Amino acid sequence: MSIVQEIVGGGVSQKKSGGKILTFPRPRNETMTRIIFGDRTLMSIREKISNWRTFVDVHWKKNGTLDKKSMEPLKDVLHELLDLDFQCNQDEVLQILEGIFKLPDADIINGIGKAHHLNEPIIISFRVNYMIWRDHLEELVMRFNETRTNYIKKHKLKDKPNDIPQLLENWRKYDRKYHIDSSSKLLLFSNLPANPSDIPNIKESKAKWNPGIERFDWTTGNKTKDLEEKLLKFQYLGFCPCEPVNRFVKLLEFPVKELLLAIKTLGGEKPKADYCDMLQNLKKVLIPPKFGENPPKLKISKIPHSSGLRKKYKMTSKTTYDVNNLAIRWYVDQYIELCKQTKSYFMAREKYYLGITTALNTMGFTVKKYVYRRHDI
Repeated sequence: MSIVQEIVGGGVSQKKSGGKILTFPRPRNETMTRIIFGDRTLMSIREKISNWRTFVDVHWKKNGTLDKKSMEPLKDVLHELLDLDFQCNQDEVLQILEGIFKLPDADIINGIGKAHHLNEPIIISFRVNYMIWRDHLEELVMRFNETRTNYIKKHKLKDKPNDIPQLLENWRKYDRKYHIDSSSKLLLFSNLPANPSDIPNIKESKAKWNPGIERFDWTTGNKTKDLEEKLLKFQYLGFCPCEPVNRFVKLLEFPVKELLLAIKTLGGEKPKADYCDMLQNLKKVLIPPKFGENPPKLKISKIPHSSGLRKKYKMTSKTTYDVNNLAIRWYVDQYIELCKQTKSYFMAREKYYLGITTALNTMGFTVKKYVYRRHDI
C-alpha cells in the first residue's frame, strides 16, 4: 500500500494507507480496471496543500506581490484545487471566490467533496455494469433477429428480414453524420426515437431524421405486437458519467421479458441465462444503508481589511491589483483550512462510497456470470 500524508491541523504526519484495491467487472473489449480507493480524501488534501505551497513559493515575491504573468498559472492551480473553470480576469476570479464563501455550509461542503472526486469509483462501477447489461441486450437482439429470419423463411411471410451487416454500416454513417457517437448502434438505431432532438448527444437541432437511415424491422406477422408496443416506451441514451444512475435505470427499461417471449414464440433457442437464479443471487448483495453522518459546522473567518491583508502577507504595495491578489491568496488559504475541517467527514463518506462500489461490483460480476456471451457488434 502507498504511504499517504495525513493532514492533522497544520502539521503533516506519515500514516500507512487505508486504501483498498478495487477490481471492477470487465465488459467486452475493455481492459481490466483496478484502482486504489479509501485514502482519496487524505491524498486530495495533501495534493492541494502541496500544489498551493509550490505555487506561492515559485510565483509570489517576498514583498507580497504577484506578477501579472503569473495570473495564468494562478488560474491553473485554482482549477486543480477547486475543480472549477477560472478562464477569466482577476476581478472575476476574486468574485467567484467571494461568492463561494457566501454560500451556505452545505453548498461549500458539496463543492469540496466534488473537488475530492470521491464518487469516481461509483461512476466507474455503474459504467461497467451498464456495459455488461448493454452487451447482453445486444446479444438478445441478435438472437431475436436470427430467430425472426428463420421464422419468416419457414412460414413464407412477407415481412422483410434484417441484413445486420448492411444496417450497421448504414447506422455508423449516420451516427457520424449526427455526431452521436453512440455506444451501441444496434440498440439505438434499431429503435430510433421520434426526433433527433430526443437524443442528448446530438448537438445540432434537427427536426427530422434523414430518410436514408435504414430501419430495423421487428414485425413478424402478429407475433411481436407486445414487444413492439413496449419498445415505443424505450429509448437508448448511452452512458453519461454526469448522471450514471439515471442512465443505468433507463437501460433497465428495455423490455427484456417481452423480447424473450417473442424469441420463444418464434421458436428460438431457450436463453442459457437462468434469470430467476440470477435475481435470487442479486438479492443477496447487501447495499449499504443511507449515509447517516451529519456534515460539520464550518468555521469560516471573515476576510481582513486591505491593511490587514498587507500586514498578514508582508506587502507594502497598496495598488488595487496587488491587494486583490492578496484577497485571492487569503481565500485559497481559507479553502484549504475548510478541507482540513471536513477531512473526517469525507473520510467517512469515502468509506461509505467504498461499500456502495463493492456492492455494485459484486452485482456486475454476478450478472456477467449468468448472461455474458461475446458477440462482436
